[in-house]
Amino acid sequence: MSRCFHCFSLLAVFLLPLMVALGTRDAATEENSIELICQINPITVALDQDSISIPVFLNNNTQEGDSVAGFELWVEISNPELVKFKILSSYWLYDSTCAGYDQAMQCTLWIVDSFPIATAPVDTVGTLTQGSGWNFTARVLTPDAGVIKVTGISPPGHGAIPPIAGVLCRLLAETNGVLGDSVCDSVTVQLTINRGQTRFSNTLGNTIPCTVTEVIDTQFFNCLIESSGVCIGWQDTTVDTFAPCLLDTSRILFVDGELQFDCCDWLVGDSNGDGIINISDLTYLLCVIFIWPSPCPISPAADFNCNGIFNIADVVYGISYIFSGGPPPPCHCYDL
Repeated sequence: MSRCFHCFSLLAVFLLPLMVALGTRDAATEENSIELICQINPITVALDQDSISIPVFLNNNTQEGDSVAGFELWVEISNPELVKFKILSSYWLYDSTCAGYDQAMQCTLWIVDSFPIATAPVDTVGTLTQGSGWNFTARVLTPDAGVIKVTGISPPGHGAIPPIAGVLCRLLAETNGVLGDSVCDSVTVQLTINRGQTRFSNTLGNTIPCTVTEVIDTQFFNCLIESSGVCIGWQDTTVDTFAPCLLDTSRILFVDGELQFDCCDWLVGDSNGDGIINISDLTYLLCVIFIWPSPCPISPAADFNCNGIFNIADVVYGISYIFSGGPPPPCHCYDL
């Protein structure tokens, strides 16, 4: 117990200042014209992986200091026959419509329509939306589970995401059964953000980023002649204007991701060998480096930067990759 606690303590010491520095660096180096970035990084998984975590990164760099209070995220998988989104629950929604009445206006013919509904899980552990009361609704929109739409709304008064960079949430997927080795060299699954369906909004409900344009309402009328409180003469006018907040596509950047399969003994970065690269692998790596004799058997997978040495540089590399959208390990796997 004490050794595990020691590993987590070491991780906290290294993790907090590095994440702050990395987040500050990202915000400072992005183009000033780009105020919001939504990004899916490349992912590499084992062939038979039944729990694929897809992190969605958000860089809120709005010049006006807008906080993200809501979003609609639409992601599509190019090969749902190989990889599909996980389904949490599924049911049928029924809607009844009367199509015939008798003389007493009693319905004599009902038409029942049914719609399949499939909900999906969303992981927020260690993300910008963790523990802040965000309300998520995630639906799988196609029978092959290749398209997902996630809606997130923060509670009034708190939980909105200020200008900062980090993981917005994680989508969960799985491989469609055990796949053959041939897909390792021939298939790359694309993870595409639908530009027309993905939106972010601030605490006022306005789109981020937006441009305000004055629009003349040509359907506005003035009453010219009134009689007994009733207008009997109208004049079409163009004096009424309104200023809608429209999405400014020049100031938002969507970065698609891709998923590849590994046919190897160790996936680099997966220090503890559970098939997923996450914070647990950093804890395991610290156990390898700082505790001797170590209760954590060492493997080539712990070499995040692929230089053949296991040291704190691997921890720094892993923190950047997992939490700040840094580059993946320069080598994918070790074959023995």
